[in-house]
Amino acid sequence: MSKLVMPNGAENLHVVQTGWDHPLLSMAFRPLFLMASFGSIAALAVWLGVLFGGVSHARLLLTPVVWHGHEMIFAFAATVAAGFLLTAVQTWTGQKTLAAPHLLGLIFLWCIIRISFWSVEAEQAFLVIILQVLWWGWVIVQFARPIIATKNRRNYVFIGLLTVLMLANLAALIADVSGHVGFALHIMRTCVLLFTILIALLGGRVIPFFTRSGCAREGIVLEDKSAPKWLERLLPWVALAGTVSFFMSYFFTLTVSAGVWLLLVGCLHLARMMFWYPHKVRSIPLLWSLHLAYLLLAVGLILLGSSYFHSYFSFSTGLHVITLGSIGLMILSMMSRVSLGHTGRALVVRAAISLGFMLMLMATLSRFFLSVLNLHPAAWVVSACLWGVAFTMFCVVYLPILTQPRQS
Repeated sequence: MSKLVMPNGAENLHVVQTGWDHPLLSMAFRPLFLMASFGSIAALAVWLGVLFGGVSHARLLLTPVVWHGHEMIFAFAATVAAGFLLTAVQTWTGQKTLAAPHLLGLIFLWCIIRISFWSVEAEQAFLVIILQVLWWGWVIVQFARPIIATKNRRNYVFIGLLTVLMLANLAALIADVSGHVGFALHIMRTCVLLFTILIALLGGRVIPFFTRSGCAREGIVLEDKSAPKWLERLLPWVALAGTVSFFMSYFFTLTVSAGVWLLLVGCLHLARMMFWYPHKVRSIPLLWSLHLAYLLLAVGLILLGSSYFHSYFSFSTGLHVITLGSIGLMILSMMSRVSLGHTGRALVVRAAISLGFMLMLMATLSRFFLSVLNLHPAAWVVSACLWGVAFTMFCVVYLPILTQPRQS
């Protein structure tokens, strides 16, 4: 039997186990962060091989570009989000989520799905789709159970968002294996916008809190102020309107272009972050990386919106500013902080991780500027390699931390 222990408050909730006692299986973030990081490095290496002819995709179940999007959105970003939320929900509710055997099953299922894309015949595609739905169902049930049991209504929104991501994942897979590649890609792009909503929701909570607590530890005094309530209430709805209008634009000509909504939500993000003291955090890597990722979210959305009105701006380029600079950097920063905090270590990153943050910025800038100069092969190689180095650094530094017991 396992029992819950909560020293130093709910934030430090962890598990002491008598059977499945390996630290890696004690909380969801430990294996899921490592799996997603290793997986992203491997997926980008394979993607470069496919692009330049070094890897044959004859056995690949999905269209290569759809597979690339799927692995970076769902195998990487969604897996990290699952690890974060399954850990955070224990703090929010005081209840355990995945026991070690169930977590091991989730890991096994994730690995089987990755292999299946390269080994299953087209006639058995439904099996892979079922496995992917099972993975999502497992995550959502484990997350929703304590939320509903404790009537934690503030976080019901995440149940809905995870469910929408699952349905979008299902739709994209079905569309691609059915030959509707364009629609599958449109769904993938919509999922990136869904992740911007997730960042808006989680970032709006954790970035101001982390900024205040991090600055306090450094002796930096901040005024007690926050973004206006009207802005906090308006932003999620405008973000949702932009995502829905973008998705519907595949089927209809809209009265108000999706580009207008995307421009507006990008500007609202810029206005919001001005209340988070971005100028105060230059010396604290765990903070400036979060603020920079949020800034790149706003910039990426503005670039997406601008692509509707001027051919100089590429939708794909703007999208990669979000996926590399916002989602990628935000994930690297959040994983670095959560892994330290929930293993009882000081919230100070090593120099290699700070360098990793800078490499992610360089990956974003190279992907953008090389694409603007029509040097697309160079943009792909340079940005992918910089990503690979940054996340390799994370794996090297955090593998011992995530596989060792929590420090008291």
